[in-house]
Amino acid sequence: MSHQDPIFTLASLDPEVEEPGYWSRFEQETLRRASHELARRTSLAQVTMGQVMMSWSRMVVPSALAAATMAAVLLAQGPASNTPAPAVLPAAFFFEISADPVPGGHSEPGDEFIFVEMEQW
Repeated sequence: MSHQDPIFTLASLDPEVEEPGYWSRFEQETLRRASHELARRTSLAQVTMGQVMMSWSRMVVPSALAAATMAAVLLAQGPASNTPAPAVLPAAFFFEISADPVPGGHSEPGDEFIFVEMEQW
């Protein structure tokens, strides 16, 4: 901004100029509309750690009891007579890497990108 540019005041944008008391009414209306949410948040802020743990226990304790019961039943049955076969990975997971990682390209050590050509299985 140079010394020749005109200076404009922002008073014309202030609603208080045309309506005296605008900002105090705005604040009161905003607080009135937000009072329910503010009260809810205040009540949540007064919750103690013990109360939070008790509310969680309503779900955690029954779930832990169910898991412990299932584990006890499985352990009581003993080891299965027929053990399942080990998992075998499909051949699609195995592939060979060609000697030239970038066909026709120049791959120098320290390059930011390394491309690998995968042969069809």
